Amino acid sequence: SREVWEACELEHPETKREREQRETLAVDAAKELAVSQTFSTLRGLSKFGQVSPMSRDRNSDWTDRMKTTIPYREEREANLAAVQAERVKAWLAKQSGWSILDVEEVHEIFMQHAS
Repeated sequence: SREVWEACELEHPETKREREQRETLAVDAAKELAVSQTFSTLRGLSKFGQVSPMSRDRNSDWTDRMKTTIPYREEREANLAAVQAERVKAWLAKQSGWSILDVEEVHEIFMQHAS
């Protein structure tokens, strides 16, 4: 059977599946390597972005910058609500077969009449 596929210069489905599995394993191995390298790079850091005592002197400028925070909780929560609303519209559009613009228009008309 494989000879026929090779004679037609086509890749046999099993050969293709095996190749894709090898490629997936290679990608997974590369991801694991990247994660382990990242962890080894960050190994000097402890929880909450504080530098470990051994490296604190070398990175005092870095720790000073870590102490400065920018409050963004309200913005993040407002953005989450907007993202959730967009996901609902996308889901409704997908379920109905309409475009997102049509779903938004129907929602606006509904809200006008609902209030």
